[in-house]
Amino acid sequence: MMDVKMVVCDLDGSLLNHNNQLSSYSISVIKKLLTKGYIFVIATGRNYYSSKQMIDILNLNNYNSYFIGSNGQQLFNFKEQLMEKERLINENQGQMIRSLLAKNKVNTFIFSDHKMYCSVNIFFKIGVKFRFLLDRINRAISDVGAANYVNVSSQAKIAGPLNKICFLTTNKGKAAKIKSALANDFDIVCLKDIWYEIMPKGINKGLMLKKIMVREKINKDQVMVFGDGENDISMMELVKHSYAMENAMDSVKKVCNYQVTSNKNDGIAKFLAQNLLND
Repeated sequence: MMDVKMVVCDLDGSLLNHNNQLSSYSISVIKKLLTKGYIFVIATGRNYYSSKQMIDILNLNNYNSYFIGSNGQQLFNFKEQLMEKERLINENQGQMIRSLLAKNKVNTFIFSDHKMYCSVNIFFKIGVKFRFLLDRINRAISDVGAANYVNVSSQAKIAGPLNKICFLTTNKGKAAKIKSALANDFDIVCLKDIWYEIMPKGINKGLMLKKIMVREKINKDQVMVFGDGENDISMMELVKHSYAMENAMDSVKKVCNYQVTSNKNDGIAKFLAQNLLND
């Protein structure tokens, strides 16, 4: 029998279904885990502000649970109501990255704590990935609220530090060129094959998960991690019970130790119900 004490779940493509929502079944299972004393951790590329709806639905403020946000820049302890933050992308770095992305003519999405900025090449709209682009824009507007969504030109100045800068391209060679140019100071992870997220070097979900494990005195055999994108790999490499979604990227499946069925089928919730709750 597994001596698991903590469950860590990515949101998009993992715990959330294909409509980017928590199903009623997943909500029920997570709440049962919490009432049984399991420590539950959301670990996502979204920031705290844009994840607040899921946090409230699961009543995480009433349990010993944590939130890892912005790919490891944020750590919120619900029990102590304490937010910790790691290094952000400063204004000068942000402008340098945006100039590089504009030079390479890729679609750019810029995230701060409460705003999302978008620079989209209109010619990309004739491409086969336009539906994905629209989905990303619509999801971002839904997450941050229409009032906090801003269309900007690549030359427009954006004041203050940034959580992350993302770009969208179907050109693998172009993505590799951008990665190489930024490799000294930034880490770039790929999600869904054409969506890339730029973070300060060394800032990742695994960094914050280590902090939680130390704080809770939990070892690598007592943690379950579920995810689907490259931003989940840093966590999977830390623990024994690492699970990739059926819909995960191949690079993630190569790293994890196990797999569960897809997010469309409530893969995480079904696995937890059978293996931890014995439902």
